[in-house]
Amino acid sequence: MQHLQHLQGIDFEEGWQDCYTLARQYYKEVMGLDLKDYARPSQWYMLPGFNFFDRLFPDEGFTQATNNANDVMIGDALLMAMGRTDTSNHIAIYVGQGLILHHLTGQKSRLDPYNLKWRERVTRVLRHPSYEMTFENLTMETLAQLPFAVRQRLSKRTPT
Repeated sequence: MQHLQHLQGIDFEEGWQDCYTLARQYYKEVMGLDLKDYARPSQWYMLPGFNFFDRLFPDEGFTQATNNANDVMIGDALLMAMGRTDTSNHIAIYVGQGLILHHLTGQKSRLDPYNLKWRERVTRVLRHPSYEMTFENLTMETLAQLPFAVRQRLSKRTPT
């Protein structure tokens, strides 16, 4: 995942360099989506009923993609409940090849395997409908991750 190298290893600073900041940067660079930089109070995830992510993403045009954490596509936003809460208080992005990109509190941003540890924490899978997979908006590395049959279908949708 060479094209995501610069998004890894970033120090965590709450409200400045956090999981939402990383998601904004990913969506801007990879998908051309310009998400707003919402102000968020310190430790907002501890505030009962605040639900920052659940309120924010519909305003940005994201819709519920699936109820199944195993049925994800590249670019899906994975809202997660971390710790003892029912509130979605963390976001990871599924980037393909069985990996997620995310930024945990107090740690550096990184890629992690999208394994059972993370799937069990997913509360919602969101997708932005304006991002249509075509050859024009996929990088060569992303295309190489797709199964042959999917690449074939995409090539037929692309005007020559």
